[in-house]
Amino acid sequence: MKTVIPTKSQYIKTLLVLIFFSLSTGTWAQKNKLRKAEKQSDNLAYIDARDIYLKVVEKGYTSAQVYENLGDTYYWNSDYVNAAKWYDSLIDQFPDQVNAAVLYRAAQSNKSSGNLQRANELLSRFNDMDGAGSYLGSSKVAILPFEVTLKEDSGFNSTYSDFGPAFFGQSVVFSSTRPTGDDVQLHNWTNQPFSKLYQTDIDQQGNVIAVNQLRGAFEPTGYQSTATFTADGKVMYFTQSQSLSKDQAKTDPTMRLKLVRAQLMENGEWGNFRDLPLNDNTYSSAHPALSSDETKLYFASDRPGGFGGSDLWYAVILGDSISAEPVNLGSKINTAGRETFPFVDANNTLYFASDSYAGMGGLDIYSIDLSDERAKLAHLSEPVNSSMDDFGLIYNLENQEGYFTSNRGGADSQGDEIYGFKAVCKILLSGNVYDQETNEKIPGAYVQVFDLDNSVAQEFVLGSDAIFAFEHKCDQDLRIVATAPGYEPNEVIVHTPSISAEQNVSIDRKSVV
Repeated sequence: MKTVIPTKSQYIKTLLVLIFFSLSTGTWAQKNKLRKAEKQSDNLAYIDARDIYLKVVEKGYTSAQVYENLGDTYYWNSDYVNAAKWYDSLIDQFPDQVNAAVLYRAAQSNKSSGNLQRANELLSRFNDMDGAGSYLGSSKVAILPFEVTLKEDSGFNSTYSDFGPAFFGQSVVFSSTRPTGDDVQLHNWTNQPFSKLYQTDIDQQGNVIAVNQLRGAFEPTGYQSTATFTADGKVMYFTQSQSLSKDQAKTDPTMRLKLVRAQLMENGEWGNFRDLPLNDNTYSSAHPALSSDETKLYFASDRPGGFGGSDLWYAVILGDSISAEPVNLGSKINTAGRETFPFVDANNTLYFASDSYAGMGGLDIYSIDLSDERAKLAHLSEPVNSSMDDFGLIYNLENQEGYFTSNRGGADSQGDEIYGFKAVCKILLSGNVYDQETNEKIPGAYVQVFDLDNSVAQEFVLGSDAIFAFEHKCDQDLRIVATAPGYEPNEVIVHTPSISAEQNVSIDRKSVV
């Protein structure tokens, strides 16, 4: 049985710097406590801030801002049960001070907590508010025809947070907050050790047989996470916490994230670490993902010029360097909320996580074809998405297997775990039989579907609509034969796609003279 850890590495997910405003009422003693809590919140030290806010409320001091701040300390750590409690207190006691963001977070929190009636009520109120459309974005969400079987015991997971898998040759590299020694530094937001990068050894059956920390001269303090690798395995981009000078720590001590490039050395260790020129200590850049042709590096950032909390961007790779001027992926993908954890597969399909579309709760995983300007956003259905946080999906198109991260397994929703999945490839073929000269349908036509070995796989006598439909395996050759009284027989040869899809086949018939 996996031990439940009371906090998680949610600081990696949000990339947000939350600025809480000081309150204008209450006693001086409570004001001083609140200022201390706000400072802790600014520094992303949510555990400390939460304790202060709770003590203030226990003393009888309440306000819309205090309730919102309390809700946020739970929401950004994915403790949706307690987040819903404090957001609901704000909504019920201070209805005139509720904004669209609070309504949306309250709805998401209630949905993830199983309070669907309350969630729907709050979403309805949210949709009626000014600015709701800009918060959610304008992309049309559709269900992706992508069925999977879930492998819950992926072999990666510990009693700590394990998240952010990445393909590395035949193995997988992932992030974990599991302790690395006796002298463990705890993050003051999550109360867990700082995350490090680990590599798995996987056998031919896909089972994890060993997990070892990546070797190299990584910075000993702070954390590393979410890596991506070139196809030859010689270059890695990854996320690392920024180091602040003493002067910077005094003026703005907020911990932010940066992107680092490293090379695999001859001794098998990682070295030659270089910060990317797109980094800046006033905002975060994190969760890199290479395009399949390795000409672009996608990542998440809360840098200026975006649409919301964190957006998806890309930078052009220039040999051993990279452009310092990244490009925002635009409003078709980015919203006023959080878009994060990008991954691009071999077909140029982008997978990412967002909390700002009409999903199932928390962060949900979406996809979109970057090669098609008219492509619509697709929402992955169950069992990939759940009412909790789901993010960090990677997918190997060749063997149709992948991994993603979710905190659905923790009793208090605080434990990130990596789940494996196998795509179930299904093709829905449909078509009709019609007269070659008149284009009229031919009811009563007899249709046979033959497999590769020329055995009958399906057969139909068509009804009045002259339409047939059936499911078949992916990447297969089929022969479809149609006959009808008074018509010459005809056949078509069909090759089904290698990915789940809908395929249409029409068979014309020529009258017998």
